[in-house]
Amino acid sequence: MNRFAIENHSVLEYPEQFGSPRPVPMLPGKKVSHVPWKPRPSRTILFFLAAAPAFAAAPAKLDVAASSRTLVAGQTLRLRITLLDAADHPAPAPRPFPVQLQLRTPSNAVVPLSSGTIPAGQSSLDMSAPLRDAGLVYVWARNPELLPGGQFVNVRPPSGASASAAHSQLKPIPVRAAPPAAAASAPAPPPPPRPTIERAPASVDSAIDADTAGVKKKVVRAEVSAPAPPPSMLPAITLRYSPQRDLLANGSDPAAVEAFLVGDVSAAPADIRLTLFDSTNSLKPAPLVIPAGQSAGRSTITSSQPGAVTIEFLGSNPRVEFQGGKTLSVRFVPPISRVSLQASPPRISLVDTAELIVSLADAEGRNWVTDSKRPISLYITSGRGQITRQDIEIPAGQFETRARFVPEWPGVVSVSAATPNLLTVNVPLSVTWPLALLFCSALGGMIGGFLSKQTRKRGDKWRVPTGLFTGFLFYWACIFLGVSALLGPAVLNPLSALAVSAVGGWLQTEVFTIVGDLLRPRAAAGA
Repeated sequence: MNRFAIENHSVLEYPEQFGSPRPVPMLPGKKVSHVPWKPRPSRTILFFLAAAPAFAAAPAKLDVAASSRTLVAGQTLRLRITLLDAADHPAPAPRPFPVQLQLRTPSNAVVPLSSGTIPAGQSSLDMSAPLRDAGLVYVWARNPELLPGGQFVNVRPPSGASASAAHSQLKPIPVRAAPPAAAASAPAPPPPPRPTIERAPASVDSAIDADTAGVKKKVVRAEVSAPAPPPSMLPAITLRYSPQRDLLANGSDPAAVEAFLVGDVSAAPADIRLTLFDSTNSLKPAPLVIPAGQSAGRSTITSSQPGAVTIEFLGSNPRVEFQGGKTLSVRFVPPISRVSLQASPPRISLVDTAELIVSLADAEGRNWVTDSKRPISLYITSGRGQITRQDIEIPAGQFETRARFVPEWPGVVSVSAATPNLLTVNVPLSVTWPLALLFCSALGGMIGGFLSKQTRKRGDKWRVPTGLFTGFLFYWACIFLGVSALLGPAVLNPLSALAVSAVGGWLQTEVFTIVGDLLRPRAAAGA
């Protein structure tokens, strides 16, 4: 219900300049007319400031954008690390987020590069790192509470940099035109010379000079009928996808499918179009294109259904030589982007316990079952208390698990829940003194002491104060030592506190014998 609504005695109007309803009193026998209303600036500002945290999206993953996709070994790579929410939009950091930058070499060795921190309130961080290993390397950023992000970079050896640039500038050999008659009557090209011939005699040179026209005919004929270049001269292509992690099946967590030119070719002399098959039919743009003058091309895929997505290379125009596997498998998982923590009930007394409920949800708060077990760590960040199970897990096929909180002292207790790659959350718990139970226990103890005074004649003046103490002790033993197991949860009822404390007050010092008998086996078991 809107906070401006007043039940039974008002109707709601919607001023155009603000768009929110305001209450208008209804008087008996009077018609309601429009009353102009202008919002107070102070209230409006306070309202939006209070609602700002609810509108701000929480970060869920890291994105890595490289300044260049191709570098020479020894050069410095500049990167921008960005915090994104589950819908792939930039999200400000609610607190400082440390970021660790790492690199995976072509031999699958992991090398730490550098580290930094995204300040609170900002969503990006610029970092740089030198790249020394040649080959197709994977650079990624990680944080324990976020999904990692990464990108492939093609690092070329320094010695081949000039040769690659020269090779990329090669042009096709021009074909010289010949007269139609000469081209038609030209004989077939002579077979290649045998390997045993090392030096041509002088008579052959003179013969060639004497018959220049014949030589020209042979050259033209050889150029026209030259075969296609061997496969070793074709540009070499390899496929990769990033980020190298499980993608969220929410339709907005994209996987970048990338094609790289590898080998001696540093840039494509013309557009290279790759035809790819993907089982989701969501590849955009399609076909994947490596533009002329560049060394990499990129398309993206998304999925709204958990499962593996297959990407397969079918062909290209112009023809290329393929290196590595022609099939990629991208795994999409349930769109779990946050962990939720609730305390039930959120307000307890010192003698109560609360249940901690941990669940997995998407960005909109809908629960999703996990396809693999999720470890959960529960811990107290402030206040005093105990958690019965601090290290728990959510099994595969479920979406929640529970633990119990036992308070140790009154006050506000903050409990946090952490799991890998999801933002840590916390929930406050209010612990109060059990004033009603204490009052009933004290009253019951005095009543029991008074009844003991009426039935016993010795020590009359101390029986009521003794009953006050022994009544409380007996009630405490009932709650925490299980003296009155038959009462169960009813022991926390104020009437139960009154009755049990009255029994303890009537028993007087015999309560110590009962409590001692209960503590002795527990002490022996603990030893």
